[in-house]
Amino acid sequence: MRSPQLALAALLLLAWAALNAIWLGQDKLLQDGDEMGHVGAAELYMEDLKQGEPGAFLARAVSEEMGDYPPAYAAATGLWWWAMQTADPSRPRVRAGGLIWLLALAAGVGGICLELGRSRPNALLCAVSMLWLPLPMALSKHFMPEVMLAAACTAVLWAALRQRAQPTPGRAIVLGLSLAVALLVKQSALLFVILPTLGLVRYRKSLLFCLLGLLPALPWYANNLGSQGGYLWGSATHAGEADLLSHLLFYPRALWAPVLGPIALLMGLAGAIAVWKEKGPSLRLCLLWTLGLLPLLLLPNKYERLILPLVPMIPVLLAAVLERWPQSALATPLLAGFTGALSFGVGAPLARAPQANAALLQGCPQSWLRAPNTLDSGLQPIVQAAREAPPGPVLVRMGPSIPCAVQTTHPWSQHLEIALRRDGQDRAVVTDGFGVVIVDFRGGMPGERLPLPQLNSDYALMVLGAGPSIPSGGSLPILEPR
Repeated sequence: MRSPQLALAALLLLAWAALNAIWLGQDKLLQDGDEMGHVGAAELYMEDLKQGEPGAFLARAVSEEMGDYPPAYAAATGLWWWAMQTADPSRPRVRAGGLIWLLALAAGVGGICLELGRSRPNALLCAVSMLWLPLPMALSKHFMPEVMLAAACTAVLWAALRQRAQPTPGRAIVLGLSLAVALLVKQSALLFVILPTLGLVRYRKSLLFCLLGLLPALPWYANNLGSQGGYLWGSATHAGEADLLSHLLFYPRALWAPVLGPIALLMGLAGAIAVWKEKGPSLRLCLLWTLGLLPLLLLPNKYERLILPLVPMIPVLLAAVLERWPQSALATPLLAGFTGALSFGVGAPLARAPQANAALLQGCPQSWLRAPNTLDSGLQPIVQAAREAPPGPVLVRMGPSIPCAVQTTHPWSQHLEIALRRDGQDRAVVTDGFGVVIVDFRGGMPGERLPLPQLNSDYALMVLGAGPSIPSGGSLPILEPR
């Protein structure tokens, strides 16, 4: 059975790479509001490297707080963009950087499976199945830190198992380094790794070397201790109107959709039975790992993506099933087919979470598992036209509202300003006054009429200087309705 499992893993890996390449090449959706904060922080890091200032890059990573988050994700993303020589998030090669963290997460799953005594073919197949779990696969194509966090947390648990098997100073240092990286990705890492780590490690004198590994996280937390305390307290005490039952049911309901889906959920349940029967470190690991869910059930902020560090437990459980019933490997192509179909809009209702208490939702619901949006955002024609315009702002009149389906908390005009900046144009975007480029969404206005398919709208585009002359006094004419 070994060679078929290896062949199946190879086929699933190739299919995963092809599907993501097709998806990234088609999607043109504006970034979600939460993504934009991480994008902005990553651009600052990229700019440090672009200006040839690695010292500024490191200083920012050690000291600066990026929107309440530690620096690792933004710094790593900025480094990737610098290597790609562009920060345009619409470029497939730029967005593909997130897939690296999913591959790292899969590697961590494989490592845990090997440390638990699973065969290499089973460990490899379980690692590849990690790539096909619905929410991790979807979120890896967006600019969010949760997949990197899950990869870092999985690395911590892998390191803890390795220290348990051989408690040496070197392995203790690796454990500390893994924990430091996880803490520098997101503060919530402790919720998912502290109990499993304490329950798995062997308490020998060499474990003190773990403190050496933790040192890289010390400067940033020391510099931001006060603000982090306020952020964590605010998150824990945020007043909400939802009742206790709604809080307790939110994440268990999300496991059905969009986090896992029915196939992966059944795999996990079968694995839980197999692990329960075999006892040992596998059972201890999974029980302690699951306890990380308890604080999230009570915290007021509820997002499906927050439980992503628990999701790697599913392929770890699957490994126990494969050891007992090798034929169950045939379920992995079903998982791949299910997630692949959802990624292109087939069976879309299964990608949506069950209706939760409205009091738990903040703004537009976030939808990561979706078909690629091939409709144009209407930004590039304006960016290109502005290259020929004299210095001055861009005036947007009666700009469209953006529905929740497009998934952004920022107005369309702000996306336009960002697109201009990425093109090297230092232009303000205003909604009243004057502009050297005029984008008018009102009907019957002069200028070339261009479509904006993503918002089911169109606009008139006029560049002053390419048509009407600019008055010598410097004041620019404002178009009024005919």
